[in-house]
Amino acid sequence: MVVETRPPVTTAMMRAHLNEVYGIAGDLFTVHRHRLEDFIVRFSRMEDLEIVLGTPTSDNAPFPLRWRQWSRLPMASAGSFHFRVLVGMKGISTHARSKETAQTILGASCTNTEIADDEALHDPDDQREQFVATWCAHPDLIPNELIMAVPEPKEPHDGGSPSYLRPHEIIHSEVPALRYLIRLWLVEFQDWHTPPTSNVEGYGYGDGDSGNSDSNFNGYWPSFCDCGGGGAWPRTTRFGGDDDPRLGRGSGLSFRPREASRWPARSSRRASPCCVGEVTSSEGASLQISTARIPAVGGTRVAVGEARTVDSPRK
Repeated sequence: MVVETRPPVTTAMMRAHLNEVYGIAGDLFTVHRHRLEDFIVRFSRMEDLEIVLGTPTSDNAPFPLRWRQWSRLPMASAGSFHFRVLVGMKGISTHARSKETAQTILGASCTNTEIADDEALHDPDDQREQFVATWCAHPDLIPNELIMAVPEPKEPHDGGSPSYLRPHEIIHSEVPALRYLIRLWLVEFQDWHTPPTSNVEGYGYGDGDSGNSDSNFNGYWPSFCDCGGGGAWPRTTRFGGDDDPRLGRGSGLSFRPREASRWPARSSRRASPCCVGEVTSSEGASLQISTARIPAVGGTRVAVGEARTVDSPRK
């Protein structure tokens, strides 16, 4: 960092200073402008870094400098994820189902996303909806819906005869893609904020009746707040039905295993393969939501069956 009167200093002047004063060859370090400091210098050898940090600044230096080791903390703010959330996702294409896809859909407000395993599902053979558990900064940050775009693979082009354009000469004016509307809803969430010493009213949570006219699509109330409250810890609020998965109790498993007395056991036989149509994603294809990229499973071929059914509305 340039100190005192802060004269104008360029990266070339910094390179010359390190070479002349400390005797470090120019190919052993790089200099870049940086924020919050004026410059950031990356050394190839630890001994060069120790020399620079351990050498007092000379009074004859062309410009005053203050050296300090880089830290990830100055531009960051400390925080924690206190809500564990169970989210239902509808509309994700079969070839795009993965933990990475779900994490990117939820965005930076969520972390440690896990997909519900077969033991937590009422019907493991039903893949019309995907359930995930994640730690979230706040349930309000879970979107109601968004568009997931899957860019189409580029057509192979080897140039052909000399009269055809070479690959680097082709002007691409668009990026063709398949777009999917993804709808999300809150099934359940747990508030892991440290419980207060006494009961505090004002949670504003609903009683689970997601059909209330005062609630939004995700089922929580506009008066929702994270001010804490008495009772069991973590405080759990549920909007899903009896057939929907449940978060695990305490800090153990992410999902609660289904109860055999209420849910029928899954058949041990394997579903026989069928092939009515194909959905193919080639190598290098990627999923995108806005500007975020989601890696797709390369070379995956999926058989899709079709049937005429009428879904009953969710209660």
